[in-house]
Formats: sequence, structure tokens, C-alpha cells
Amino acid sequence: MKPDWKHLLRHHADDLPDLDELPPEHHQQLHDWVSDTIRREAHALESALESALEFVPRLLRGAVKKLVSG
Repeated sequence: MKPDWKHLLRHHADDLPDLDELPPEHHQQLHDWVSDTIRREAHALESALESALEFVPRLLRGAVKKLVSG
């Protein structure tokens, strides 16, 4: 089964038309690598946000986190 690149990469998948030229056995492996990288990046971003919030007075952290996180 071919991975859903448009869902994984969102709008960036259209910028990578050569993905369809990969041999089928490489699709899942690449999909797993990209998924793992996206998860690690999100975790690193969350950790950085938590670390940065330590510089904000405790009373204001909730409001600041809401503003920064969207």
C-alpha cells in the first residue's frame, strides 16, 4: 500500500513530484522516516517552548503559552 504523502507533508507534497518514481519498497520506509522526523521536530519544539516559558513569571505562563501556541 502506497503512503499518503499529501496527508503527511500537507501542501509540500506537490513540490516533490519525484516521490512517485521511487520503487514501491522504498515508499513505506521513507514515509516512516519522514513521520518520525516530524514527530521528533514537534517534540523538540514543545520542549523549547516549555524551556522558554521558564523565563516568564509563573502567573503569566498560561496566557503567554496560549499566545505563542496559537
